[in-house]
Amino acid sequence: MKDLFLYIKMIREYTDKTVNIPLTYVIFLLGIILFYCPEYNKLLNVSEWIPKKLQNIVLIPLNHVYDNLAVILGVLIVLFLVLFFVSYLPWWKVTPKERDFADNTTESWNIYSGIRRLLSIIVLLITYYWVYYFFLNTIFLTSHYTAFPVNPLIIESGDLADYLFSLNLVFLFCYIVRSLFLLKSKTDINSIEHNKLRRYIILNSFEYREESEEEFEIVLLKSKYLAKAEYLIVEAQKSRKEALFNPKWGEHKYIISKLKKSEIYYKVLNQSKDLSELIYHMDVLKDKKIVGKRM
Repeated sequence: MKDLFLYIKMIREYTDKTVNIPLTYVIFLLGIILFYCPEYNKLLNVSEWIPKKLQNIVLIPLNHVYDNLAVILGVLIVLFLVLFFVSYLPWWKVTPKERDFADNTTESWNIYSGIRRLLSIIVLLITYYWVYYFFLNTIFLTSHYTAFPVNPLIIESGDLADYLFSLNLVFLFCYIVRSLFLLKSKTDINSIEHNKLRRYIILNSFEYREESEEEFEIVLLKSKYLAKAEYLIVEAQKSRKEALFNPKWGEHKYIISKLKKSEIYYKVLNQSKDLSELIYHMDVLKDKKIVGKRM
């Protein structure tokens, strides 16, 4: 079972990155083909090699949900609206206080989390979960979904199912159009603006001065939001030597002026997913920039 989930995860990642269409809607497209071309469905003969008892275990609970979907959606929408309007009232201030636990987790009540989760359930019921339900009914050749021979754009299973089919067909069309024109490429980071440092965790840093007395900083960063942590060594100039000329002096004078944050850019010196590699590089740079100059 673990291997099956791993295989599904690999397929999902492949469709997202290569086809640029979510796996769910690739399955929906396949379901539509089998739905309107039943001869292909009969060639697969899935309903024969999967035991009827197993089909019923999967489909009966789903049938109860989608046969009563209008009622379920109505209840969820009412709950959503109630929570939405209640969020403007002070009642939620009497909910249990925030609790901290020894494992560095915090438990708190948040009405907006409830609203988001209800909305997420509603969206999933009419999109992703319905797509899987439609696909299972199609491959199992059940009577819930049958194509009209006269008007094949209509599903004979009730008005709500017609709307859900049309809605997901629109989503599928949008995903196909997006896949034709969407171009994904890994961004090559050459420099980072000072105000974008908030995307990273500063692990280590040191400052040094050049012979010109200009100040520089080298920083070891860790990405905050990537699924797999990425580490960078970056360098920024913090002050600049500027020449001033006054006729009274008869010569140039030089001053060191601090750069504004908006003027600071961190140049990427190294980038890797191996932290030990960058720690070693950081030590080498420190020896070169600070220790080496003292000797």
